[in-house]
This record gives sequence, C-alpha cells and structure tokens, in this order.
Amino acid sequence: MRLAIAAIGRLKTGPEQDLIQDYTARINASGRSLALGPLDIFEIDERKARDRASQSGRLLDQVPKGAVVAALDERGAAMTSPKFANLIERTRDDGADDNFALLDAASGTSRIAWRATNVVATHTRALHMLCCCRRARVCLYVCVYVCVCVCPASASCRRQ
Repeated sequence: MRLAIAAIGRLKTGPEQDLIQDYTARINASGRSLALGPLDIFEIDERKARDRASQSGRLLDQVPKGAVVAALDERGAAMTSPKFANLIERTRDDGADDNFALLDAASGTSRIAWRATNVVATHTRALHMLCCCRRARVCLYVCVYVCVCVCPASASCRRQ
C-alpha cells in the first residue's frame, strides 16, 4: 500500500530536509517487507494556495480516487502510535492501494474533513504546527516511521 504525505509549503535545503529524506528512506526500507510504501511526498507551493479553500483544494488534488485519507486536525481522534499503526495496517489489509496523511494547513477546513476517512488528532502542539514549522514537519515523518515499526512483523525497525 502506497503511503503519501501532502503538505502546504516546500522545505528548502537544510537540516530539516536532510532529516525528512533520511526518515523517508527508513520508512521505505522498513515498510517494504510489510507491503507499506513507498512514501510519496507532495509539497504544495504556499504562494499558489494562500487561502484555506485553495489550500484544501490543492491538497485534495493530490488524492487519487478511492484513496483512504487521514487528515490531521487538532479536533480529530487522539491516537497513540500503536493505534495509528493499526489504522494503517487495517487499511492495508482491507486492500487499499493508497493511504494518504494530509497536513491540513487551514486546520479544520470542512472540505478536507469531509473527504477524510479518518481525522487524526494533532494532540501535541508540535504536530498542530506542521504546516508552518519546518522542524515540526519532521515530527510527522518520525511518527510515520514509528508506526511502520510498530506494525506486527516489523523486525527491520528493531534491528536499527
């Protein structure tokens, strides 16, 4: 099952971009044996999507028909890493080809929440700031990596 993260804003070259590339490689390597991945990254230029409606539209444009969407929103369901891993695992086991985690830059826009199969809480302030803080966006990639490691039979993460 393909994983993807769509976000408003492009990260420039620097330590955060290096970390994201590192965790993307880890997610792809660890997820391969679990039929998870590869991880696709879609960064939408914020200059082309300045208001909430256009940001939501651009994020949703990245989602293929039939994909399962997990929207990040402060008002969503609080999930631990194991619960989020179970959500990804159930989605994969149900035969989904795509699973998307959307960063809702305009937190709580109804258009994304309406399209989302799951609305996951950004229960920490760091995750709530994903759209506007480069370092916090790295946290999402770490979270996805942890979820891949928590999935049953994920011995590859235990070796690292």
